[in-house]
Amino acid sequence: GAKSLTYLVKARGEPCKRGETAKRSGCVPKSKPTGKKPSKNEEGKPKDDQPQGDVRKDKQEIADGKGESKQPDDAVKFGKVEIADQAKEDVTTALPNLADKPQAILGVPEDSTTVITSRRVGGNPNHVVVQFKVTAPGVEIMERSLVKFPNGTKKMRNELLILKEEAQGKGMGTEIFTKQVRECVKQGVNAITCDAGRGKMGLNGYYTWPRLGYNTELTSEFRSQLPKHFGNPETVLDLMSTPEGTAYWKENRYQTEMEFDLSKGSRSLKTLNGYLRHKGLQEVDG
Repeated sequence: GAKSLTYLVKARGEPCKRGETAKRSGCVPKSKPTGKKPSKNEEGKPKDDQPQGDVRKDKQEIADGKGESKQPDDAVKFGKVEIADQAKEDVTTALPNLADKPQAILGVPEDSTTVITSRRVGGNPNHVVVQFKVTAPGVEIMERSLVKFPNGTKKMRNELLILKEEAQGKGMGTEIFTKQVRECVKQGVNAITCDAGRGKMGLNGYYTWPRLGYNTELTSEFRSQLPKHFGNPETVLDLMSTPEGTAYWKENRYQTEMEFDLSKGSRSLKTLNGYLRHKGLQEVDG
């Protein structure tokens, strides 16, 4: 303690003077109080005035890609983009919050390349069609288009998605679509449409897309041929609400236009979330 230090100094023949304090090395002037309280951390304990390392430098290195970051780089997450000058303007009109990475609206796989073009309907800059063509590992063909109407309505059209054989049956299509739905909801897109195909090039959208929430009205001719005990289903999702109805549609389906309703609480979103819940996957807000 301080008392033992005083004795030690005196034993060396170095009694301390007034205004000095005893240290093992000898008598030293007492430090004057600064009037400042030591800074404390969130737990209320004193902390060093100087941070460990240069925090600003570390953050800048992460931003420059030189340091370690836990977040995936956007160049990997969203891939590369090739975009024409007019398309840049039209993307800003259609997706103002995604002007720097418009391909995010597609749910693109990592390490993809997206070519973006656009056209203006009747030369109207407020009625634009933005077209996307994607190449990526595991993807044979992926084509999308986004229409922004003069009244502000936005509709995404999923033209075509064909996965390479080695990527099929591994949930890749569901992952792409789920990411797309999640981002479309954020960006105020009203609906996603597609041509639910069958037959050609192994297309099975007639069955796959309704399971993920796409819907359409059944034709009157098709409904007239339904077994009477099915009741009176008006849409594909009505018919597929039972295992027997799902099996009937899978066997007797036809190619048709379908739509995924992105409005809050829609049947489409509820159907998709039910599917994701069954698979143990993260649901979509909405």
